[in-house]
Amino acid sequence: MSITRHLAELMLVEHRNRRIGGEVLLLGRQVVWMTIAEAEALVDRVGIAQPAGAFRELSRIPNSGRDDLISDVSFFSLFTDAVVKACDVSDHEAADFIFNLAEGVPDALLGRFDFIYNGSVLDNVFDPVACIRNVSRMLKPEGLVFGYEGIAHAGAAYLKFSPEWFFDYYALNGFGDCQTFVATCDDVHLDSFDIYEWRAFTTYGLSQPLKRTNA
Repeated sequence: MSITRHLAELMLVEHRNRRIGGEVLLLGRQVVWMTIAEAEALVDRVGIAQPAGAFRELSRIPNSGRDDLISDVSFFSLFTDAVVKACDVSDHEAADFIFNLAEGVPDALLGRFDFIYNGSVLDNVFDPVACIRNVSRMLKPEGLVFGYEGIAHAGAAYLKFSPEWFFDYYALNGFGDCQTFVATCDDVHLDSFDIYEWRAFTTYGLSQPLKRTNA
């Protein structure tokens, strides 16, 4: 699971508009594709002051292919004082909570988190319906889910998703807001994103118009 520099920037912009605080849950340890210096520069460029408790720590995630990347918890510390935890199906990457997201959620995690980050989990599981439901069960009533999934690529994944799948789930389950974007790129970690706002409603035919956005 990962946070690319572009996803990091989108998260920081969201934080600037609506503060990410309280308790944060990562769905799996995240490889943040930035060095400490790059992460600090990005936070500064977005215009966010670093909290007094910010710290600099390198990632210890095995097999990431890099030994100079900032850790996920350290990245969050650069812009928020939130308590950051991770869950996973195994303890291979030293997650804080070990359970199968498709099978249920420990009672202690129900309605607990203010912000949940999904760095491409649902396209790597066999039961994404159960997983998205369980993610929602872990949110506080005013909580926020931020995530990305594959739509069309040749990379390793079980599933590819449509924007409609996410929008309809959140709309039908009474969420107050659902913002869906489609990003195109060549290399998801290194290249710039072209980002388009996906519109849920059309007037004629089956086409779903996309609007270029500066987000």
